[in-house]
Amino acid sequence: MSKISILGLALPRPPACWSSTYRGYEVRRVQVLMQASRTLGDSKSADRWLGSPVLALNRRIPCEMLTKPSCYPEVRDVLLRIEYGVYM
Repeated sequence: MSKISILGLALPRPPACWSSTYRGYEVRRVQVLMQASRTLGDSKSADRWLGSPVLALNRRIPCEMLTKPSCYPEVRDVLLRIEYGVYM
């Protein structure tokens, strides 16, 4: 269920002043936002989902979780479960 796939290009070229930590966060955020837009139907719903507590993530906020690379798969897994109808 945690199949890794390339959804698209995140950022063509990040500004040089961004730290590598922030660039990593931004890439994860854009990838999750693209998947959420596809799964939830539009970017407005995806933005709202990304900034709201999610029950399947123990009421954590996906956008905040993406600051830690280790939480990225967990956020992606929830979106995959929603997409395939195994969301509880």
